[in-house]
This record gives sequence, C-alpha cells and structure tokens, in this order.
Amino acid sequence: MKIGEALGSARKEFRPGVARAYPKVLRRQAVKYFEREFSRGKKREQIAQELGVHPGTLDVWRQQSVPSTRVRFKPVVVKEHEREKLTVRAGSLVIEGLDVEQLCELLRAMG
Repeated sequence: MKIGEALGSARKEFRPGVARAYPKVLRRQAVKYFEREFSRGKKREQIAQELGVHPGTLDVWRQQSVPSTRVRFKPVVVKEHEREKLTVRAGSLVIEGLDVEQLCELLRAMG
C-alpha cells in the first residue's frame, strides 16, 4: 500500500469536522516521501496533493520530525545564602550574631 493510500485510509476513520490525528508512523513515512520527492524536483503542493493532505499539514509534520536544537531553560529561584550566625562567650561577655568572617576579625583584633 502506498503512503498516500495509507493516509487516505487513516483519514476515512475520522468523522468530518473533527481534527484528524494521523498515526506517527504514517506521518514519518509521509515526511520521508516528501524529502525524497522534493529532492527530485517536485513541488511542495504537488507532493501534498499526492499524499492527500494540506501542504500546511505536511509542513507541521516536517517541523515535528526535526529534533529541537533550541535550549530550554528551567526556571530557577535565586536565594541569598544565609550565613550561619555564631555566639561567642568569653567569661561574662556574650557576643551574638557573628558570621565566620566577623568572628575571625574579632579573634585577630583580640590578638
């Protein structure tokens, strides 16, 4: 069975006015057929007519057959890293809320 006939058979299975969902296998075969015939010099519209589909439908199938090279970014949330706060006790003296850098400065200053 030719690809055009297979697409025609698949088309008959659907009700009028309802979007047609052709099987992926047939769509891939139609795209291969298009590429082969187009490289031989046939026009896009002629190939689509042979397959029994609208040229725009064939264009969509061709676009879907090419893996996307577009980089897709995932959304991220940037949070400021909260530094650990320390408490220093020296006898009756208590210093709270220092981070590690501030503690190091204090110890250097104390000698």
